[in-house]
Amino acid sequence: MTVELILAKEEPDPTDVERVAAQLEAAGWTLADELPPGDPDSE
Repeated sequence: MTVELILAKEEPDPTDVERVAAQLEAAGWTLADELPPGDPDSE
């Protein structure tokens, strides 16, 4: 399975985000499963 990632766009199209999220859910995981705890903007 190929998961499309949207990296080049500063403001990705919401439908692109929804499509990728659906692909990830279909693969059995969510973005929240892969993110470390804490504030993602703290870097």
